[in-house]
Amino acid sequence: MDETMRACRVILALAILVVGCSRDETTVTRDSVRETELTIDDRIGQFWKWFDTNKQRTESDAQGMVPEIGRELERIHPDLRHELGIGQPMEMFISAGGLKEMIPYVERTVELAPSIEGWNVVAFLQPKQDSSTVVYEGVTLMRSQVKWTGSKDGDLLDVVVFIDGLDDQRRNAYVGAAFVMLDSVIGEYAVMTEVGRIEFRPISDAPQDAKPIESLREEIAPPGSS
Repeated sequence: MDETMRACRVILALAILVVGCSRDETTVTRDSVRETELTIDDRIGQFWKWFDTNKQRTESDAQGMVPEIGRELERIHPDLRHELGIGQPMEMFISAGGLKEMIPYVERTVELAPSIEGWNVVAFLQPKQDSSTVVYEGVTLMRSQVKWTGSKDGDLLDVVVFIDGLDDQRRNAYVGAAFVMLDSVIGEYAVMTEVGRIEFRPISDAPQDAKPIESLREEIAPPGSS
């Protein structure tokens, strides 16, 4: 009889232990599911609520807030990027980081932006008339150093970009600078949707009919232009 009772107690203790573990595991799983069940709209709403709370901090130290804003945007999607424009009003450009598949995320984030006093929220990096120089990863690139040629492939324009200073040792930095320059000339959206293949070559390869990079905007009109 004593042995039977002892065995029953052991079984009961094991059952309680198993139930206790299951409850803990269920709680963790529910928390994880709860996090993943947040819709994109929920995440966007949380971001703008956070930004409105931290608006004054951003206005006081825009450069210092860039990393923190970036981390909050990544809660919507890890590939979302941004850029701040200092002025009156201040501007926040929501960027796709050059990734075409991110276009819907950018558009939705801007669409759901509330009215924020003293701020304009803009979809995609826009053309800049006065941005003649790009500094990127230690490379300084001026528009006067860059030319292009292109050919149509259906609805897209395939482009060859010729860069003065491009070499194998710093190729990635020069190519990165050239992409930033393309965004500043025709706008990020146009680079993603109206340009096809992009090839980068040294300026020594440029043919005589290569054109200054600024003239690319004459071939591709940014959104909203006539």
